[in-house]
Amino acid sequence: MADGDAPPSPPDSYNFSHIRFALNEAAHVDEKGEDSDEQLPKVTEATIIRRFLFFGTTGPIYHASGRELTCKTATALTDIIKDGKGSLILEEPLHDWNRFDFSPGFFAFALCARAKYFPRGDLSKGPAKKYNEYLEDLQKAALDNLNKVCKFPKQLFEFMSYAKHIMKEANPTASWDTVIAKAIANWYYQRNVLVFARMMTIRKVYGFTHRDLVRLAHVDAEKTGEKALLFDHLFHYAVYGKFDLKKNDEDYKPSNKRTRIKLLQRHAEFCELPIDDDHLNEAVDMILKYNFTEEQVPMVTKVLQMAALKLLDEDAENKDFINWVAGQIADENKLHPLSVVLIADQYNSGRNLKATQSWNPNPKISDAFNLTYEKCFYGAKPSTDLRYLLVFDVSNAMNKLTEAALETVYFGRESEITNTELDNTMNLDQVVEKMENLAPNSAKRVNGAAPMEWALAQKKEFDVFIGSIKNGQTARDVSKALKIYRKEMNLPKAKLITMDVLSKKLNIADGYDAGMLDIVGLNQDVPKVIKSFAMDKV
Repeated sequence: MADGDAPPSPPDSYNFSHIRFALNEAAHVDEKGEDSDEQLPKVTEATIIRRFLFFGTTGPIYHASGRELTCKTATALTDIIKDGKGSLILEEPLHDWNRFDFSPGFFAFALCARAKYFPRGDLSKGPAKKYNEYLEDLQKAALDNLNKVCKFPKQLFEFMSYAKHIMKEANPTASWDTVIAKAIANWYYQRNVLVFARMMTIRKVYGFTHRDLVRLAHVDAEKTGEKALLFDHLFHYAVYGKFDLKKNDEDYKPSNKRTRIKLLQRHAEFCELPIDDDHLNEAVDMILKYNFTEEQVPMVTKVLQMAALKLLDEDAENKDFINWVAGQIADENKLHPLSVVLIADQYNSGRNLKATQSWNPNPKISDAFNLTYEKCFYGAKPSTDLRYLLVFDVSNAMNKLTEAALETVYFGRESEITNTELDNTMNLDQVVEKMENLAPNSAKRVNGAAPMEWALAQKKEFDVFIGSIKNGQTARDVSKALKIYRKEMNLPKAKLITMDVLSKKLNIADGYDAGMLDIVGLNQDVPKVIKSFAMDKV
């Protein structure tokens, strides 16, 4: 399908998604009761697509721990493709790719690139022919943009893993076709040759290697023009893991036949070094000299990794190293404050998430985290001009540190803190202390509708409600309270985000209300999710 062309207008027989929606409506009619006639922020096809691209699911819920991406979890997207509207799936990420989560984006692209596996058996001969032509155009449009979407080998390998899953789900005996092979070959031909040389050192990821894809694509180095000789060396290295220097004497016509392949030669030597103390200095020298990156060499650069290796346990020998690491942490000012909190919380706990590794937290490193949090917090720009109300369950079961971090991040820069003893001059430790001292009320069930009820009683206008509560609330009561608030305060776009940082499931948001969202767990992407949802980008 050419750029800018609209998909062919589908005949009426394509449009069966309304049947699925009607069935769902019938299943929920008793739940909705008297509210069924009220107007909700509509859940459109664009809403479904954006939810998937942001959350990895088509429902109103974001799982911070991630969700497995399969054909079953993307059924709503395949329905959109079958409705003849697959171009909508491509348009969203291509318009602003960096807005979305990469993995769901790759899966959505793979759905379009493998659209031929979504046939329609209910169409007569004429419409069926037109539908199949549409699928071919959709596949071509997706694969034509492969170079724009997958800029690095890891991304290409991930895309291919999803394409393989889709193919095998439809037909377990299916094999790769020439369409996908040609797209992979073109992806390689468009690489910058020197950058590509470094990329070639990346090993197996998502079940694929360069060897797999180079053989699948039947690449032809002569199609790369003046750089044919170097590409020939690279493709040969990808398949065989070694170099054939006789290629330098073959009949190529580049301006300089003496190509530089030292990087790959040295990397091959590096991979063959024995893993022992006797060769440690040699390995370090090669890493520094040839600038092998973290993707190619498992460099220990993160604090948690260094802590697990006891590299941050202070003694006479590594005192200078500890000071250097602390200085590097303290100088950081570009991270999101919540990212700093999560890393610092894990480090100060003295063990990893699975409790398989432990260490003694170093006070110098902990102090450095406090410093960088302050820099990142005050350096952060207010994300929106919206009015937020944050409500937290302060029972002992909740995580005070993460709640305090959210409190400071969202209120410290944008909003007045009301009905609490907090103010926007407090640092993280002071906010945590205040949260710890709030009277727990774990025995009493939390009312999830309380934020809207309180705001309505006080006649206060808010654009976004964020409630951090435990699971187990009555979803219908919460949804009803939000609808009443919207109507009474004349704020039809008011939104509700319900969070549970400790649970693995949450079921508060109404799937038919585009203004409600559940967030399960916590990671550094949660602020981005909240901002995107609040600003109607989801």
